[in-house]
Amino acid sequence: MATNNDTISFEGLEQVSSKRKEWVDLSLEARLQILQELKERLEQHVGYQTLYEQVGKLGCNMMGVPLDTDEGEMEAQGLCLFVLSMYRTCLLGWHEIYEKRLNGTLPDPKSYPVRTAINGQVCVQTFPTLNVSKSGFVSSCKGEVWLDPKVVPSEQDFKPYQYADSEGMAKESGLMVVLGAGNQGGLVLCDTLYGLFTRNCVVYLKLHALRNYMEPLIRSLLEPLIRRGFVGVEPHTTNERAAALVHHPLVTAVHLTGGKETHDGIVWGFDPKEQERNKRNNTPLLMAEMTSELGAVSPWIVVPANYTKAELMSQAGMVAAVIHNNASCNCNAPKVIVLSDSWEQKNEFLEIVEKTLADNILPIPYYPGCAQRWQKFRDQYNRSWSSGRFPGICLS
Repeated sequence: MATNNDTISFEGLEQVSSKRKEWVDLSLEARLQILQELKERLEQHVGYQTLYEQVGKLGCNMMGVPLDTDEGEMEAQGLCLFVLSMYRTCLLGWHEIYEKRLNGTLPDPKSYPVRTAINGQVCVQTFPTLNVSKSGFVSSCKGEVWLDPKVVPSEQDFKPYQYADSEGMAKESGLMVVLGAGNQGGLVLCDTLYGLFTRNCVVYLKLHALRNYMEPLIRSLLEPLIRRGFVGVEPHTTNERAAALVHHPLVTAVHLTGGKETHDGIVWGFDPKEQERNKRNNTPLLMAEMTSELGAVSPWIVVPANYTKAELMSQAGMVAAVIHNNASCNCNAPKVIVLSDSWEQKNEFLEIVEKTLADNILPIPYYPGCAQRWQKFRDQYNRSWSSGRFPGICLS
């Protein structure tokens, strides 16, 4: 997308960029103090009621959900609690790890289980490790980091806590532009913290058009960072403005939560012929490093077994709930369910999924292009592949 940078102001972006060296030189004590202030902002200054008003109610209004119903009230509370739990968990996690680094009490490297995957890649179990991850609704889950075989070719080469200097911070910083998510408002807060406290970048946050209503809340929650100049925030105005931001020469990193078409347009160009040519010649338009969380046709695999009725209800109900959540506008929403054709309980499983979805109120397809993409899918796959009910269920 062509932009005329001469007519667009970059004052806010430039002010944040000017703080790069100051952020890099900030001590662990100073960073921990900022994290403490962020915690206090959330717990004392903002609080649940503000989150309910500025995330729950306004989010429902944006999504077209009526608040004068029990379902609308539940949706508003759900939106509020989701943002609260997501942001609070991330914030407490960074606070805990920085505190441990400062006090020299990081977990023993031997406490990280290491294994080699079937493809020879070294995998390290890193979740749950912190106290904040050992409680809550995902505490029983396990998470792994699969390491780059060029850097860590064998288990013996795994060495945690290798930092560039004694305080554990790299001495090179950058300016990251975060292109905020349109599907989940709380992601922008976590992405901003990630850019600062993991990537060591100052952050300029550009909100998604659907989530402009969150600007006052974000400014309030991130006030300690904004006041110091390490974070800048602006609402979405035009695509031209967004393109000018990501292609600004001061920007060293861009993080996007969105679609593949947006990603490819930013990196390779929005004109189809230009994009094809640039991909073929490996000549990206974007000079900054690009990271993305993209929408996906996520396959969920159901492992065949002899499940009890309660187990079957629980698992099928969970699949249906994740399909239904947020009008299915989540990157991990089940878009393909993979079942064994020889599994005796497959029909019962599908019946539970179908009934659970039918018993829930049809969600409003608020996300841009939802209805069109769904219709395109229906037109392309106008027959069921399995039980006569669901297009998108694969039997193997």
